[in-house]
Amino acid sequence: MSTSPMMTAEELMERFSWQFKAGPRICGSVPPSWNGVLFDLMLAVENFLSPDEQERFWWTDIKEKRGELRAYYVNDNEEDKEREVASLVEHAENRVEQTLPKEGMRLFSPYR
Repeated sequence: MSTSPMMTAEELMERFSWQFKAGPRICGSVPPSWNGVLFDLMLAVENFLSPDEQERFWWTDIKEKRGELRAYYVNDNEEDKEREVASLVEHAENRVEQTLPKEGMRLFSPYR
C-alpha cells in the first residue's frame, strides 16, 4: 500500500525534476491511480543514489503498456547501483500488476 501524496504526473515530474533530464517522460497513458506507486519509486531512487550518482540517472519513458507499468531509464552508475535500481523498477511494476486495477484492461474482460 502506498502512503505517498496524491500527485498528478506533472507534479511528479516537477517534484523529481532531476530525474527528467531528457524532458517530460510520464506518458499520458499512465492511469492517475498509478501515481502513488510512481512517487514511491522515484523517492526510492532519490534516496538510494548519491548526488553524484543522480547526475548519471534519468527516466527516458514511463508508460502503460497492455495494462502494465513500464519504466525505462538511463543509469550510468556502477553495476551494483544498476541492479538495485532495476530491482526498484521491477518492484513498482509488480505493485501495479498485483494491487491496482488495470483501468485500460476492463474493456477486454471475457466476463463482461
